[in-house]
Amino acid sequence: MEVKRKDLMDALQKVGKFTGNKGCFPIVQNVLVTGNSIIATDLMSAAKVTLDAKNFTREMDVPKEKVIWPEDSLIDELADLKVAQLKGLCLDYGISLEKSMKLKDQIMEAIVKVSDISADEEENREPRKIEVAEQFCVAPKKLLEIVRSLDEDEFTIAVSEFKVISVSLFESVVAPVEISIGKNFMKLPVLDPAEFPEIPEFKPGAKLFKETGENLVRALSAMGKDSEPAAYKSSLVIDGAHDALLTCDGGRINMLTTKIKGKNTLMIPGNAVRKIAGIAKKESIVVYDGERVLLKYEDLMVACTPNTEEIPPIWETFKPEETDRSVSVKHDDLKSAIKQATLMLDDEFKAAVLTFNGAINVEFESGAGKYARDSLEIIGEAIDPEIKVGLNVAFIRDAIANLDKESDVKIRLTAPDDDGDDAGVVNKPVYFEDGKGFNALVMPMRV
Repeated sequence: MEVKRKDLMDALQKVGKFTGNKGCFPIVQNVLVTGNSIIATDLMSAAKVTLDAKNFTREMDVPKEKVIWPEDSLIDELADLKVAQLKGLCLDYGISLEKSMKLKDQIMEAIVKVSDISADEEENREPRKIEVAEQFCVAPKKLLEIVRSLDEDEFTIAVSEFKVISVSLFESVVAPVEISIGKNFMKLPVLDPAEFPEIPEFKPGAKLFKETGENLVRALSAMGKDSEPAAYKSSLVIDGAHDALLTCDGGRINMLTTKIKGKNTLMIPGNAVRKIAGIAKKESIVVYDGERVLLKYEDLMVACTPNTEEIPPIWETFKPEETDRSVSVKHDDLKSAIKQATLMLDDEFKAAVLTFNGAINVEFESGAGKYARDSLEIIGEAIDPEIKVGLNVAFIRDAIANLDKESDVKIRLTAPDDDGDDAGVVNKPVYFEDGKGFNALVMPMRV
């Protein structure tokens, strides 16, 4: 096939992000190059990029010595079968047997006659011509390295070596083994495209919403790892009833409000969304509903199968209570205090204590006994009497990074305990809001 260097590099860089990792089957660590598209899958989602390629089919000769079956000849194949097996073979392939044909040699002769192959004819058999598509599975990084090294703006990729695989006694197919690239015929081993997993149809349904890649990355920052046993912790929840995109890892929740058509709630693999969002950046991704949720950015389409597990009512956790207290603080002031805490604290001691009185006192102490305190000015009415809460510094840092930088940070707290050792200590979630559609919930830590 003939393809432009720039187009192929761009396609490989995009779709190569969606292959399976090293723990997956080897075939899904490769991309499928087929016709005018390149496809990748990690078995949870699939990605496709359109490729402007020409001449991706051609005729080839299958040599006579390779038209036969895995063994030396059809006769040898049949000789190993019993009479009952031979009769079953005839039944499978519609080979008529006369009632008088009861001996093994007679049945074998009937099969050989129908297959039009005999020991005498094999030597005289002419090679057959077949049309093959220039399709193959290849490691995207290796192909990209070769393409980058070429000095040709447009070049040819051709399957230079095939192997013939017998799928039955009367049928054989060819599978690619190696491709040659460019005028210098650089070689690269490939895998059989027949081994590639079945790919869903990339067909968009009704439009759900449109959002920039940057905003989707913000929403995904509270997502857990793929190894999480609960599917919702490694997914993006699309809540149509509340126009919200949500992620949760158990210790925090992010919510980004965006206009969603329909009232359904869907849950799709968060990693697939993160990958396409990282490619789109400031540009918009359009999300479509259907049997599979389809995300589209330029010529890149990503199909995700919605998870069917029950989705917890994550949105409900953001509903304010009558007893909630709120204060606001300058974005840069809070960012500076938390940055200092992040640099000072180690892995074992990650909590910062926020005390709300006439100001916000941010206190933190490392395992080595280092102590620091920063006092932040409150915008508007202060909280009285004093309350305090312990929070994971990394979670606060991530929340601040995703809040609108030009807006004040609104911190909303639920009422603290009234008595006992925990009097004045908040033991419920703390909310960080920017008033521009992004909200972050952080669970408290014991102080």
